Amino acid sequence: MKCPHCGKEISNKLVGDLIVQSEEEVILSSLREGEKQWSDLEKEVGVSKVTLNKRLKKLIQQEYVIREVRPSFPPQTFYRLNENKKLADINRIFPVKDNG
Repeated sequence: MKCPHCGKEISNKLVGDLIVQSEEEVILSSLREGEKQWSDLEKEVGVSKVTLNKRLKKLIQQEYVIREVRPSFPPQTFYRLNENKKLADINRIFPVKDNG
């Protein structure tokens, strides 16, 4: 695949990595607004359940996101940004996009 801007060859792995990063950015952007339940993230992110699960697991493993299961019937799962990770670090890796 060639870059439409510079004409250089781009590997499929790079394209895949960019898609993954984009999906993770959407998740983090959603969580910047506050704690969310799985179903809220599923609606907002707009990816399959399997993809959302993979991206959340990765962000939890990297300690950007905290997963909390609250005892209820049925159990409720909540996700939020890890307050111990500096927001500046998250913004550096996943910058807030200015849509204006």
